[in-house]
Amino acid sequence: MMCVSDWRTLFDKAKVTHIEQEASNHCMLLLDTDPILRKGERDSALTGMVVYNEAEDVVKEAWKGKVNGSRMFIVHKKIKVCRIMLLNWNRSLNINAGKEIKWIK
Repeated sequence: MMCVSDWRTLFDKAKVTHIEQEASNHCMLLLDTDPILRKGERDSALTGMVVYNEAEDVVKEAWKGKVNGSRMFIVHKKIKVCRIMLLNWNRSLNINAGKEIKWIK
């Protein structure tokens, strides 16, 4: 019988990915015991990190705005502004977000 430490030694590069499903609160697990990162995937991963950093900047900028009202009104308004700015930013990238999400999954 194989123990956990033997398994980890044998499959030291193993990778587990959670695959979300839209119609369920459960997610499948994909276990890849020999993950190989191909050139195209590596490039996309790096591009994704750059895009993520830009999105973070958009959110920070949207959240800076001055809003008057109750605490909940302020949060609601800032989320709304943030959503609009993210939508505009996403349009400027000319990327089909649905296709990107599908590719990543």
